[in-house]
Amino acid sequence: MKKLYYILSLLLLSAACHAQDKGAVTIIKKSEQLTHATGWKQNRSTDKLIANDNVICDKEIQRTDSGLIGGTPQNFAWLQSASVRYGARKYYMVYYFRQDGHYLHPETKVGWISHTATRFMVVDSSEYVTFRKEVLTKRGGAHALRSRVTGEILDAYDEAAMLKEVAAAFERVEKKTALVYYCFNAKTQVYEGRDIARLRMPETCITSDKLGTEFFETDYESFSRLLVEP
Repeated sequence: MKKLYYILSLLLLSAACHAQDKGAVTIIKKSEQLTHATGWKQNRSTDKLIANDNVICDKEIQRTDSGLIGGTPQNFAWLQSASVRYGARKYYMVYYFRQDGHYLHPETKVGWISHTATRFMVVDSSEYVTFRKEVLTKRGGAHALRSRVTGEILDAYDEAAMLKEVAAAFERVEKKTALVYYCFNAKTQVYEGRDIARLRMPETCITSDKLGTEFFETDYESFSRLLVEP
Protein backbone atom coordinates (compact mmCIF):
# COMPACT_ATOMS: atom_id res chain seq x y z
CA MET A 1 0.00 0.00 0.00
CA LYS A 2 2.81 2.39 0.88
CA LYS A 3 4.56 1.51 -2.40
CA LEU A 4 1.41 2.31 -4.38
CA TYR A 5 1.01 5.61 -2.54
CA TYR A 6 4.65 6.46 -3.30
CA ILE A 7 4.19 5.73 -7.01
CA LEU A 8 0.99 7.80 -7.20
CA SER A 9 2.72 10.69 -5.45
CA LEU A 10 5.56 10.61 -7.98
CA LEU A 11 3.11 10.56 -10.87
CA LEU A 12 1.17 13.52 -9.48
CA LEU A 13 4.38 15.46 -8.85
CA SER A 14 5.60 14.72 -12.38
CA ALA A 15 2.28 15.87 -13.86
CA ALA A 16 2.34 19.05 -11.78
CA CYS A 17 5.90 19.83 -12.85
CA HIS A 18 5.03 19.19 -16.49
CA ALA A 19 2.06 21.56 -16.29
CA GLN A 20 4.16 24.20 -14.58
CA ASP A 21 6.92 23.82 -17.20
CA LYS A 22 4.47 24.17 -20.08
CA GLY A 23 3.09 27.39 -18.63
CA ALA A 24 6.50 29.05 -18.37
CA VAL A 25 8.44 30.75 -21.17
CA THR A 26 12.21 30.97 -20.90
CA ILE A 27 14.78 32.67 -23.10
CA ILE A 28 17.46 30.40 -24.57
CA LYS A 29 19.56 32.85 -26.56
CA LYS A 30 19.33 36.55 -27.48
CA SER A 31 20.57 38.46 -30.50
CA GLU A 32 22.24 41.84 -30.41
CA GLN A 33 19.87 44.81 -30.31
CA LEU A 34 19.27 47.03 -33.30
CA THR A 35 19.24 50.54 -31.84
CA HIS A 36 19.39 52.74 -34.91
CA ALA A 37 17.69 52.81 -38.31
CA THR A 38 16.59 55.65 -40.55
CA GLY A 39 12.85 55.88 -41.07
CA TRP A 40 11.75 56.98 -44.55
CA LYS A 41 8.32 58.20 -45.68
CA GLN A 42 7.19 60.40 -48.54
CA ASN A 43 5.41 63.66 -47.74
CA ARG A 44 2.29 63.82 -49.91
CA SER A 45 2.34 67.61 -50.20
CA THR A 46 5.95 67.99 -51.30
CA ASP A 47 6.67 64.47 -52.66
CA LYS A 48 9.90 64.69 -50.66
CA LEU A 49 11.18 61.67 -48.79
CA ILE A 50 11.47 62.56 -45.10
CA ALA A 51 14.11 60.90 -42.94
CA ASN A 52 13.88 60.50 -39.17
CA ASP A 53 15.99 58.54 -36.71
CA ASN A 54 14.05 55.47 -35.47
CA VAL A 55 10.68 56.88 -36.59
CA ILE A 56 8.69 56.55 -39.83
CA CYS A 57 6.86 59.85 -40.37
CA ASP A 58 6.21 62.21 -43.29
CA LYS A 59 7.41 65.25 -41.30
CA GLU A 60 10.65 65.94 -39.47
CA ILE A 61 10.40 65.05 -35.80
CA GLN A 62 12.42 66.45 -32.92
CA ARG A 63 13.56 63.81 -30.45
CA THR A 64 11.99 65.85 -27.64
CA ASP A 65 8.52 65.66 -29.22
CA SER A 66 7.28 62.62 -27.30
CA GLY A 67 3.68 63.18 -28.40
CA LEU A 68 4.49 63.05 -32.10
CA ILE A 69 6.86 60.11 -31.67
CA GLY A 70 4.50 58.13 -29.44
CA GLY A 71 1.58 58.86 -31.72
CA THR A 72 3.47 57.46 -34.70
CA PRO A 73 3.01 53.66 -34.76
CA GLN A 74 6.35 52.87 -36.41
CA ASN A 75 8.92 54.02 -33.85
CA PHE A 76 11.43 52.11 -31.74
CA ALA A 77 14.26 52.48 -29.24
CA TRP A 78 15.57 48.95 -29.82
CA LEU A 79 14.61 45.79 -31.69
CA GLN A 80 15.80 42.30 -30.79
CA SER A 81 15.15 38.61 -31.40
CA ALA A 82 15.56 35.56 -29.17
CA SER A 83 15.05 31.84 -29.12
CA VAL A 84 12.63 30.79 -26.38
CA ARG A 85 11.25 27.60 -24.89
CA TYR A 86 7.61 26.96 -24.09
CA GLY A 87 6.89 23.51 -22.75
CA ALA A 88 9.02 21.07 -24.71
CA ARG A 89 9.18 23.17 -27.88
CA LYS A 90 11.55 25.83 -29.12
CA TYR A 91 10.26 29.04 -30.70
CA TYR A 92 11.65 32.38 -31.84
CA MET A 93 10.53 35.80 -30.69
CA VAL A 94 10.92 39.25 -32.27
CA TYR A 95 10.32 42.10 -29.83
CA TYR A 96 10.90 45.83 -29.59
CA PHE A 97 10.70 48.74 -27.16
CA ARG A 98 8.93 51.90 -28.29
CA GLN A 99 7.43 55.24 -27.28
CA ASP A 100 3.68 55.10 -26.81
CA GLY A 101 0.90 57.12 -25.21
CA HIS A 102 -2.59 58.50 -25.55
CA TYR A 103 -4.49 61.79 -25.46
CA LEU A 104 -6.54 62.61 -22.39
CA HIS A 105 -9.02 64.21 -24.81
CA PRO A 106 -8.60 62.28 -28.09
CA GLU A 107 -11.34 64.18 -29.92
CA THR A 108 -9.38 67.44 -29.66
CA LYS A 109 -5.90 65.85 -29.33
CA VAL A 110 -5.25 67.66 -26.07
CA GLY A 111 -3.41 66.38 -23.01
CA TRP A 112 -0.89 63.86 -24.34
CA ILE A 113 0.09 61.24 -21.75
CA SER A 114 3.36 59.57 -22.66
CA HIS A 115 4.47 56.06 -21.75
CA THR A 116 6.49 53.23 -23.26
CA ALA A 117 5.68 49.69 -24.38
CA THR A 118 7.36 46.45 -25.40
CA ARG A 119 5.66 44.56 -28.22
CA PHE A 120 6.43 40.99 -29.25
CA MET A 121 5.53 38.21 -31.65
CA VAL A 122 6.54 34.53 -31.46
CA VAL A 123 6.87 32.09 -34.38
CA ASP A 124 7.62 28.41 -34.89
CA SER A 125 11.25 27.37 -35.30
CA SER A 126 10.90 26.15 -38.88
CA GLU A 127 9.25 29.41 -39.99
CA TYR A 128 11.95 31.53 -38.38
CA VAL A 129 14.84 29.47 -39.76
CA THR A 130 13.41 29.73 -43.29
CA PHE A 131 12.81 33.47 -42.90
CA ARG A 132 16.32 34.11 -41.62
CA LYS A 133 17.93 32.14 -44.43
CA GLU A 134 15.88 33.83 -47.16
CA VAL A 135 16.05 37.39 -45.87
CA LEU A 136 19.84 37.33 -45.54
CA THR A 137 20.48 36.36 -49.18
CA LYS A 138 20.41 40.02 -50.39
CA ARG A 139 18.17 39.19 -53.35
CA GLY A 140 15.92 42.20 -52.78
CA GLY A 141 12.65 40.34 -52.20
CA ALA A 142 10.47 41.00 -49.17
CA HIS A 143 9.93 38.25 -46.60
CA ALA A 144 7.57 38.11 -43.63
CA LEU A 145 7.07 36.38 -40.32
CA ARG A 146 3.41 35.99 -39.31
CA SER A 147 1.99 35.01 -35.92
CA ARG A 148 -0.99 35.18 -33.57
CA VAL A 149 1.24 34.71 -30.50
CA THR A 150 1.52 38.44 -29.90
CA GLY A 151 1.09 41.04 -27.21
CA GLU A 152 2.67 43.89 -25.30
CA ILE A 153 3.52 45.16 -21.84
CA LEU A 154 3.38 48.84 -20.94
CA ASP A 155 5.88 51.15 -19.25
CA ALA A 156 9.51 50.33 -18.42
CA TYR A 157 10.96 47.19 -19.96
CA ASP A 158 10.58 44.19 -17.63
CA GLU A 159 11.76 40.87 -19.06
CA ALA A 160 10.00 38.73 -16.45
CA ALA A 161 6.70 40.54 -17.04
CA MET A 162 7.11 40.19 -20.79
CA LEU A 163 7.71 36.43 -20.58
CA LYS A 164 4.56 36.04 -18.46
CA GLU A 165 2.63 37.90 -21.15
CA VAL A 166 4.19 35.67 -23.83
CA ALA A 167 2.91 32.63 -21.92
CA ALA A 168 -0.53 34.26 -21.75
CA ALA A 169 -0.38 34.86 -25.52
CA PHE A 170 0.31 31.14 -26.09
CA GLU A 171 -2.70 30.32 -23.92
CA ARG A 172 -4.91 32.69 -25.93
CA VAL A 173 -3.94 30.87 -29.11
CA GLU A 174 -4.53 27.48 -27.50
CA LYS A 175 -7.99 28.63 -26.37
CA LYS A 176 -8.59 30.11 -29.84
CA THR A 177 -9.24 33.59 -28.46
CA ALA A 178 -6.30 35.24 -30.25
CA LEU A 179 -7.60 36.79 -33.47
CA VAL A 180 -5.00 39.39 -34.48
CA TYR A 181 -2.03 38.42 -36.63
CA TYR A 182 1.25 40.34 -36.40
CA CYS A 183 3.73 40.51 -39.28
CA PHE A 184 7.44 41.34 -39.32
CA ASN A 185 8.46 42.32 -42.86
CA ALA A 186 12.04 42.76 -44.02
CA LYS A 187 14.31 42.49 -47.02
CA THR A 188 18.02 42.82 -47.77
CA GLN A 189 19.57 43.98 -50.99
CA VAL A 190 22.52 45.69 -52.65
CA TYR A 191 21.51 49.31 -53.28
CA GLU A 192 23.89 51.76 -54.98
CA GLY A 193 26.82 49.56 -54.02
CA ARG A 194 25.78 49.26 -50.38
CA ASP A 195 24.50 46.19 -48.54
CA ILE A 196 21.35 47.35 -46.78
CA ALA A 197 18.25 46.06 -45.03
CA ARG A 198 14.76 47.51 -45.06
CA LEU A 199 12.21 46.56 -42.45
CA ARG A 200 9.19 47.56 -40.40
CA MET A 201 8.56 46.94 -36.74
CA PRO A 202 6.21 44.01 -36.01
CA GLU A 203 2.64 45.23 -36.51
CA THR A 204 -0.82 44.01 -37.39
CA CYS A 205 -0.68 42.32 -40.78
CA ILE A 206 -3.43 44.62 -42.09
CA THR A 207 -0.94 47.52 -42.16
CA SER A 208 2.28 45.64 -42.86
CA ASP A 209 2.37 45.81 -46.69
CA LYS A 210 4.13 49.20 -46.91
CA LEU A 211 7.73 48.04 -47.10
CA GLY A 212 8.19 49.65 -50.49
CA THR A 213 7.12 53.17 -49.45
CA GLU A 214 7.42 53.51 -45.66
CA PHE A 215 10.34 51.68 -44.10
CA PHE A 216 13.33 51.66 -41.81
CA GLU A 217 16.73 51.30 -43.42
CA THR A 218 19.95 50.10 -41.82
CA ASP A 219 23.17 48.43 -42.90
CA TYR A 220 23.20 44.72 -43.64
CA GLU A 221 25.65 43.81 -40.87
CA SER A 222 23.56 45.46 -38.14
CA PHE A 223 20.44 43.72 -39.43
CA SER A 224 22.12 40.31 -39.62
CA ARG A 225 23.23 40.63 -35.98
CA LEU A 226 19.63 41.35 -35.04
CA LEU A 227 18.52 37.87 -36.15
CA VAL A 228 19.55 35.36 -33.49
CA GLU A 229 21.30 32.30 -34.88
CA PRO A 230 19.30 29.02 -34.71
